[in-house]
Order: sequence, then structure tokens, then C-alpha cells
Amino acid sequence: SRNGGGTASTEPILVALGTVENRGERMLVAYSVVNTSGHWIEVLPPQVELRSPDHDAGKKKKQKQTLADQVPVAEFRLSARRLAPGQRADGAVEFSRPGFKQSADRLVLEIATASAVDHPLLLQLPFVAPGE
Repeated sequence: SRNGGGTASTEPILVALGTVENRGERMLVAYSVVNTSGHWIEVLPPQVELRSPDHDAGKKKKQKQTLADQVPVAEFRLSARRLAPGQRADGAVEFSRPGFKQSADRLVLEIATASAVDHPLLLQLPFVAPGE
């Protein structure tokens, strides 16, 4: 097993963030996807969400709600959509940076496979590219 990290992930993929760049009002985020399963998978187009914890949910403690707004993706590239076991694909997604941000808001990159569309991997993004 090459998974020395001891991750108990049941997900068929591992996702790593690459560089994050600001291009005016847009952000460009590079990422890589590795198929960690024993079968072919199809990687879906990336989605970007702005998530803010719902402060009004305090009344109903049972369900901790998160409000999520889709951030429109301007463009994305992925070197391969179908990955063989162990295969890696490199991608990039470009989107308009949301203008309004509360301190608790998070910008999240969602990567999912066709077989696990309801269980995307979520990667938190910086609001500003590092070094700005």
C-alpha cells in the first residue's frame, strides 16, 4: 500500500491543490487528481462554492446548516476525465472571485467522480492568492 498517510478515506480519489493565482477579478487554481481505487473512474467538472456557516441555525441545534452559493466557473481544464487505477490528471479552474466575504466564509473547491457525485472532496481555497 502506497498510502503511508494512514488515511481512512473511502473516496476513490486524492486531490491536491497546486498554485493559486489572482488574475484581476478572477482566480486561477491548479489541482491534481489521482485515482486511488482499483477501477476506472470519471472525474466530473470542478465546482466552486462560497460557504458560510448559518448563524440562524442556532435555534435548531440538531442540523448544523451551511449556506453555500455556487461560484460560476469561467473555465476549467483537466488533462484526463477518465482515469485508470493509479493514474493522475492535472487540472485548473478559473472563476470570478466573490466580492463579499464574511469572516467565517470559506471558498471551497469541490471535486467529485461520476460514481460518487453526492460525496465530493472539498478543498478550502485562500481568498487571495498567496503573496498578495
